[in-house]
Amino acid sequence: MASSAVHPNAAVCVIGNEVLTGKTHDTNSLFIANFMFRRGIDLKRIVVIPDEMDVISSTVKELSDLVGPSGYVFTTGGIGPTHDDITYEGVAKAFGLGVELHQPTVDGLREYLEKQHRGFELNEDRLRMALLPAGCKLLSTASWVPIAVVNNVYVLPGIPSMVREMLTHNEAHFVGVPIHRAIVHTLRYEGDIAKTMTAIQKKYPGVAIGSYINLTDQTTGVKDETYHVRMTVEGRDEAEVEKVADELAAVSEGTRFFGSETAAICVIANEVLTGKTHDTNSFFIAKLMFRRGVDVKRIVVIPDDLEIISSTVKELSDLVGPTGYVFTTGGIGPTHDDLTYEGVARAFGLGLEVHQPTADALLAHARKNKFGNKLNDEVLRMATLPVGCTVLSTGSWVPLAVVHNVYVLPGIPSIVSEMLTHNEEHFVGVPIHRAIVLTLQYEAFIAKDMREVQKKHPTVAIGSYVNLTLEKTGVKDESYNSRLTVEGRDKDEVEKTADELVAISSGFRPPGSAL
Repeated sequence: MASSAVHPNAAVCVIGNEVLTGKTHDTNSLFIANFMFRRGIDLKRIVVIPDEMDVISSTVKELSDLVGPSGYVFTTGGIGPTHDDITYEGVAKAFGLGVELHQPTVDGLREYLEKQHRGFELNEDRLRMALLPAGCKLLSTASWVPIAVVNNVYVLPGIPSMVREMLTHNEAHFVGVPIHRAIVHTLRYEGDIAKTMTAIQKKYPGVAIGSYINLTDQTTGVKDETYHVRMTVEGRDEAEVEKVADELAAVSEGTRFFGSETAAICVIANEVLTGKTHDTNSFFIAKLMFRRGVDVKRIVVIPDDLEIISSTVKELSDLVGPTGYVFTTGGIGPTHDDLTYEGVARAFGLGLEVHQPTADALLAHARKNKFGNKLNDEVLRMATLPVGCTVLSTGSWVPLAVVHNVYVLPGIPSIVSEMLTHNEEHFVGVPIHRAIVLTLQYEAFIAKDMREVQKKHPTVAIGSYVNLTLEKTGVKDESYNSRLTVEGRDKDEVEKTADELVAISSGFRPPGSAL
């Protein structure tokens, strides 16, 4: 059903001489584009500009006018302590503002330096990172660095891991109108079906049809021979998107591609089992899979033991099936207990071999960072992969090795998030819808009624959770005592169930929680 709501627009302004001169590969705009799509917001423009005051101010103002007062402009880069970090000043100038020290940010920076970098002086240059546009609003993040907001402009750093964390932390702030996507694969070529696609696009102007040549051999090293062209249909009327996709499948002699639906995560780490390290990778992967429409069926934590790794990986691979995804995290470094590549290989009766492109990239990384000009046997272990594995590029020298349906990841959270975000489109499931209901009732008083609602709607999953905002934030949200969730693939069923939960619990749907 089509939504009558007006959808907001967005634009991205990448500020960095290093991108324009080819020294740095911009991945922030890709992440923001994916982020906006899943939030139901149309990204209208991506521009890359130099670290120049007048260019920044004029471009920011132009993009702000383009998306309008209900839209979002994201700038990335240029908020550090050096002479060319002038984004805050450029954004302020775009709206006729000055800059001023923001004391809470100064305090956060000071505390960060004291905890993480003892001996580092909070000098005049570092204070520039707290010199924000006068009167700007702030969105909090999980670190001392805030998101400064001026009108409809959101100022972000250039470091990809920080951009991801800051936006994900504030995901609910960015609200659009859901966009639906359908995928069709065909063995015909674009030149054979272009005329027909054009006619269908004219027939259905409310959707956007795209076609893309199969480049899986370039992205994974192995070509998917099941199709030559991938067509996408995107729009806000779900029924129309489905109708157009069916027509495209018919005229192209193609098939609808719905993707995988199940996944499992295997955390390989003695340090997690002994309490030395808190695992956050499984949390990130679970959230990624949910938004990709893939059901995580199992999370296991196992020790750095070769036999346990191989047997567990094989068990999980069988569990999710050939179209599913198993993610391993940890154990691909240079030390004696980094056994994951070998364990995964053994799970499928394979050996190991040096993967020369990875070895070359690792050597280039070592030289660039002045670690040395050759790889010893221990370091070379990080490029010794299961024989015949597929390798997904990641934007860094670290490969994402794939054996059958098993994806081998490191244990470092920032690298895991970067590698999977870089390959997010690779993981395709069937969209899952979620609705939230808040109530002042306690679980015990509504448990019986919830059970009846669950029986009545077996195709959705109902969950209930005690209000723990006090423990998480230090301040309790007094507006509710229980948080109820409804999840499922039938949007109408999810909505209907949520409405019933509101009725039986005297609850409410919080702002921004609409499907």
